[in-house]
Amino acid sequence: MKQSCVSIIIPTFNFVKILALCLKSLFNQTYRNIEIIVVDSYSTNGTVEIAKKFDIRIILTHGGLLWTRYVGHLYSRGSIEVLLDSDQILKPRAIERCVEAIEKGCDMVILGVYSYRPRSLLQWLFYINRRHVID
Repeated sequence: MKQSCVSIIIPTFNFVKILALCLKSLFNQTYRNIEIIVVDSYSTNGTVEIAKKFDIRIILTHGGLLWTRYVGHLYSRGSIEVLLDSDQILKPRAIERCVEAIEKGCDMVILGVYSYRPRSLLQWLFYINRRHVID
Protein backbone atom coordinates (compact mmCIF):
# COMPACT_ATOMS: atom_id res chain seq x y z
CA MET A 1 0.00 0.00 0.00
CA LYS A 2 1.35 3.42 -0.96
CA GLN A 3 2.12 5.78 1.90
CA SER A 4 0.38 9.15 1.94
CA CYS A 5 2.75 12.08 1.45
CA VAL A 6 2.90 14.34 4.48
CA SER A 7 3.82 18.00 4.00
CA ILE A 8 5.35 19.54 7.11
CA ILE A 9 5.06 23.34 6.99
CA ILE A 10 7.32 25.33 9.32
CA PRO A 11 6.99 29.14 9.41
CA THR A 12 10.12 30.96 10.59
CA PHE A 13 11.32 34.45 11.30
CA ASN A 14 14.63 35.02 13.07
CA PHE A 15 14.42 31.70 14.88
CA VAL A 16 17.91 30.31 14.51
CA LYS A 17 18.19 28.97 18.08
CA ILE A 18 16.49 25.58 17.76
CA LEU A 19 15.52 25.22 14.09
CA ALA A 20 18.27 22.66 13.41
CA LEU A 21 16.98 20.42 16.22
CA CYS A 22 13.46 20.70 14.86
CA LEU A 23 14.61 19.69 11.37
CA LYS A 24 16.79 16.85 12.68
CA SER A 25 13.76 15.46 14.53
CA LEU A 26 11.90 15.39 11.20
CA PHE A 27 14.70 13.50 9.47
CA ASN A 28 14.56 10.94 12.32
CA GLN A 29 10.88 10.14 11.77
CA THR A 30 9.89 6.51 11.24
CA TYR A 31 7.42 7.69 8.61
CA ARG A 32 9.53 8.41 5.53
CA ASN A 33 7.21 9.89 2.89
CA ILE A 34 7.44 13.51 4.02
CA GLU A 35 8.29 16.82 2.46
CA ILE A 36 9.54 19.63 4.68
CA ILE A 37 8.73 23.21 3.76
CA VAL A 38 10.27 26.09 5.69
CA VAL A 39 8.49 29.36 4.96
CA ASP A 40 10.65 32.24 6.13
CA SER A 41 9.70 35.91 6.40
CA TYR A 42 13.15 37.16 5.37
CA SER A 43 15.02 36.43 8.60
CA THR A 44 18.14 38.49 9.24
CA ASN A 45 19.93 36.28 11.78
CA GLY A 46 21.00 33.16 9.87
CA THR A 47 17.76 31.18 10.09
CA VAL A 48 17.66 30.56 6.33
CA GLU A 49 21.31 29.49 6.31
CA ILE A 50 20.50 26.84 8.94
CA ALA A 51 17.57 25.61 6.84
CA LYS A 52 19.75 25.41 3.71
CA LYS A 53 21.92 22.78 5.41
CA PHE A 54 19.01 20.34 5.08
CA ASP A 55 17.42 18.80 1.99
CA ILE A 56 14.17 20.74 2.26
CA ARG A 57 12.15 23.33 0.37
CA ILE A 58 12.64 26.91 1.53
CA ILE A 59 10.21 29.64 0.55
CA LEU A 60 10.75 33.32 1.31
CA THR A 61 7.75 35.59 1.72
CA HIS A 62 6.74 38.68 3.63
CA GLY A 63 3.99 38.20 6.16
CA GLY A 64 3.06 36.98 9.58
CA LEU A 65 2.41 33.52 10.96
CA LEU A 66 -0.95 32.88 9.28
CA TRP A 67 0.29 34.13 5.92
CA THR A 68 3.41 31.93 6.00
CA ARG A 69 1.32 28.89 6.89
CA TYR A 70 -1.01 29.68 3.99
CA VAL A 71 1.93 30.05 1.59
CA GLY A 72 3.30 26.72 2.82
CA HIS A 73 -0.10 25.16 2.13
CA LEU A 74 -0.06 26.54 -1.43
CA TYR A 75 3.33 24.92 -2.11
CA SER A 76 2.61 21.62 -0.37
CA ARG A 77 2.21 18.42 -2.37
CA GLY A 78 1.13 16.11 0.42
CA SER A 79 -2.36 14.81 1.02
CA ILE A 80 -1.76 15.44 4.74
CA GLU A 81 -0.36 18.69 6.12
CA VAL A 82 1.35 19.19 9.47
CA LEU A 83 1.68 22.76 10.75
CA LEU A 84 4.75 22.79 12.96
CA ASP A 85 6.45 25.64 14.80
CA SER A 86 10.19 26.04 14.34
CA ASP A 87 10.86 25.36 18.03
CA GLN A 88 9.02 22.04 18.18
CA ILE A 89 10.94 18.77 18.29
CA LEU A 90 8.99 15.64 17.42
CA LYS A 91 9.43 12.16 18.80
CA PRO A 92 10.46 9.65 16.09
CA ARG A 93 6.97 8.12 15.67
CA ALA A 94 4.98 11.37 15.78
CA ILE A 95 4.25 11.65 12.05
CA GLU A 96 3.58 7.91 11.73
CA ARG A 97 1.03 8.11 14.55
CA CYS A 98 -0.63 11.17 12.98
CA VAL A 99 -1.00 9.36 9.66
CA GLU A 100 -2.43 6.29 11.40
CA ALA A 101 -5.04 8.48 13.12
CA ILE A 102 -5.97 10.26 9.87
CA GLU A 103 -6.26 6.95 8.01
CA LYS A 104 -8.59 5.65 10.75
CA GLY A 105 -10.97 8.54 10.09
CA CYS A 106 -9.76 11.49 12.17
CA ASP A 107 -9.95 14.71 10.21
CA MET A 108 -7.49 16.54 12.46
CA VAL A 109 -4.75 15.57 14.91
CA ILE A 110 -3.34 17.91 17.54
CA LEU A 111 0.14 17.14 18.84
CA GLY A 112 0.79 17.54 22.55
CA VAL A 113 3.64 19.78 23.60
CA TYR A 114 5.79 19.56 26.71
CA SER A 115 7.32 22.97 27.33
CA TYR A 116 8.20 22.94 31.00
CA ARG A 117 9.39 20.62 33.73
CA PRO A 118 6.72 20.13 36.39
CA ARG A 119 7.65 21.32 39.86
CA SER A 120 4.56 21.08 42.06
CA LEU A 121 2.40 18.03 42.74
CA LEU A 122 -0.44 19.49 40.68
CA GLN A 123 1.88 20.15 37.72
CA TRP A 124 3.18 16.57 37.96
CA LEU A 125 -0.37 15.20 37.93
CA PHE A 126 -1.23 17.21 34.81
CA TYR A 127 2.04 16.12 33.20
CA ILE A 128 1.43 12.42 33.93
CA ASN A 129 -2.18 12.63 32.74
CA ARG A 130 -1.13 14.31 29.49
CA ARG A 131 1.63 11.74 28.89
CA HIS A 132 -0.84 8.93 29.44
CA VAL A 133 -3.32 10.37 26.95
CA ILE A 134 -0.79 11.34 24.25
CA ASP A 135 1.85 8.59 24.38
